[in-house]
Amino acid sequence: MARKEVKVKPIYQPCWISYLGAASGILKSLGKNHDVVDVGGYSGWSFLINVSKGVTCPSGPTAHKAYSDILKGTEALGFSIEGYDDPGDFHSREGELSENDKERAQKIFEAFKQALEKTDKPVILWGIPVPEYGIAYGYENDSYLVSTFRGLNNQPDEPIKFDKLHSPGALHFFSFNEEVGEITSQTDKDAIERALKLTRGGPSLTHDNYVAGPEAFTEWASILDEGSDDPHFYHGTSYVAECALEGRITAVEFLIRFMQKYEGKKHAQFLKQASEEFTQSLKLIKEFNSIFPFAFQGDMTAEMRNKGAKLLRKVKPHELNAIEFLRDAVYNWTMY
Repeated sequence: MARKEVKVKPIYQPCWISYLGAASGILKSLGKNHDVVDVGGYSGWSFLINVSKGVTCPSGPTAHKAYSDILKGTEALGFSIEGYDDPGDFHSREGELSENDKERAQKIFEAFKQALEKTDKPVILWGIPVPEYGIAYGYENDSYLVSTFRGLNNQPDEPIKFDKLHSPGALHFFSFNEEVGEITSQTDKDAIERALKLTRGGPSLTHDNYVAGPEAFTEWASILDEGSDDPHFYHGTSYVAECALEGRITAVEFLIRFMQKYEGKKHAQFLKQASEEFTQSLKLIKEFNSIFPFAFQGDMTAEMRNKGAKLLRKVKPHELNAIEFLRDAVYNWTMY
């Protein structure tokens, strides 16, 4: 039997935005006491809102182009990060795999094993086996040993055969490598600059059929206004809402931690004002969630959609205000 696993088994942390749960679980196993708030804040992911055009697809929270920023921010929490990426969908559920896809699956599995041998650290792996991030911390014969959200639901995290990934967009993982320096005031300023960039969103941070930033709430509201009461549209709406709410909750908590850390500094006041605006956003999104609680199917009547659209349109002004306060915090940042 061929088997290897890291010395300290990582545990996926509870969250909706699965990258945060995987990264924080790995960092904790490596002796860095960083939670999903730290990962969401320093990476900037907590600040990014991204939705698909035309119909609210559950791919929204992950189908963006901010990964270089997110990985750079995550590195601030303790380790350099290296990515393996093989562009193109991989769907193990859709019948017999082609020879090309079998080869792709074998290549990423071999690359993972090489990374494990080199670093003796877990990786963040996409699509194990649903389209979410999880932790791969070892292998047994031809299967990944994993920690995913299933463990939080009293479900077994069984080994996942190398060709059973379900990875829309690409086959990829992120490995943690060399340890980096301590967090400094400059590191924190960089994190707020990243938060500003990802809150602003815009075309450069997403794909042609998606909208990122404050305009995402306008697009999302328009979809509800013009949409169908088909219960299949419910899944995307409720899932994106859960991720958006978690993003705003963790963004607020992250800014509060910085306010406390930099109490008395000029920029702390602007961080406070930004957190207050995001707090108003999360209250509205929380009310939206009460209309569309997470489920794979559910009712989407015209009355429900109209009420939801009105709430989403109220979010955008708070997001725009938060952007201004984040900008002021960066501009007025004092290092000492």
